[in-house]
Amino acid sequence: MRTRKTSLPLTKSSLEKFIGENLINKIGIIITVLGVGIGAKYSIDNGLISPLTLIVLCYLTGFGLLGFGMKLKTKIESYSAVLVIGAMAILYFITYLGYELYHLFPQLAAFGLMLVFTAFTVYAALNYNK
Repeated sequence: MRTRKTSLPLTKSSLEKFIGENLINKIGIIITVLGVGIGAKYSIDNGLISPLTLIVLCYLTGFGLLGFGMKLKTKIESYSAVLVIGAMAILYFITYLGYELYHLFPQLAAFGLMLVFTAFTVYAALNYNK
């Protein structure tokens, strides 16, 4: 007769661990990505910076998050994975804005960038085993 494994109920410490290591990270990166998007739209709508400057600054932000996330991989893997995911979301979003709204990229260049970002995202997902 086989015994059936049952999952243990969430204790206070495991609930705290779930919230602290999983939930807060994801909420934080969603807020960061939305903040970049809202900030980009606000700055263009009010004429604060040119579209080209906006795209360059947002790419720098995305690559900065990506570099920081890759640097933290050995120390804090779960937080590093969230940063890399957020960076990739920013890079996708900004490439879309640059192509569709501001016509800064030709279609083939935007497709090529999206293809590179997709390949890197797949590589990162396999590398992080997530």
